[in-house]
Amino acid sequence: MKFYFLFIGLVTLMFPFLFLADKKITFKNLQKPVLWSSIAAFVPYSLLTVFFGSAGIWVYEDQYLLNVFVLHVPVEHYLLNFALCFSGAMVYSYVNQKFDNNNLQKYSLAFSNLLLGICVAFIFFGHKFSFTLIAFSLMLLILFLVEYVGKLRFMYRFYRSFLLMLMPAIVVFGLLKMIPIIKYPHTDALKVATLGGVAENAVLFFAMFLICIYTYESVKQKNELNG
Repeated sequence: MKFYFLFIGLVTLMFPFLFLADKKITFKNLQKPVLWSSIAAFVPYSLLTVFFGSAGIWVYEDQYLLNVFVLHVPVEHYLLNFALCFSGAMVYSYVNQKFDNNNLQKYSLAFSNLLLGICVAFIFFGHKFSFTLIAFSLMLLILFLVEYVGKLRFMYRFYRSFLLMLMPAIVVFGLLKMIPIIKYPHTDALKVATLGGVAENAVLFFAMFLICIYTYESVKQKNELNG
């Protein structure tokens, strides 16, 4: 039982290697964007994990852990954070090579504005709950910066990949909740449930995935300019 969390993290990490079976797709020139984007998202994701674990917003069940902790967080959770970021970068890379149509990019800003409005509403009604406030505030801030400060335009491709990545992420979050490896006290979150536990999980993953993909596009563009 103590290897359950480790097993989930390892499976998540190995998941994107399935794409290598498609010989028509190559990751040869995308190794740096994938690696650096994974690291760029892993760092804030892990810092947030440390905060949530230390504050008791996330509570771990010791019987499913190796009981090796770093800053109040089991090492398995660091592995899972990196695995989710790495898998997201690989999914984004694969999907955009497989389906390079970007005609719906012109609608992405309108959809982003809708999401920004939803974030404001959740922050207003859920500001008393720390998990809710942090998750939706991060999503609001990062999405605003990407759309209105950043110069890269990739949000349609991001939304497409996020929807694909959300499915395995929900499975992972659902397993963590059902086993249960992690418990989420409702005193710190709105009682709005998703298949993977509280809705804030999906929102937090959205924010971290967006950091990942923005870094991916930045590194890719720099590599292309440098020849």
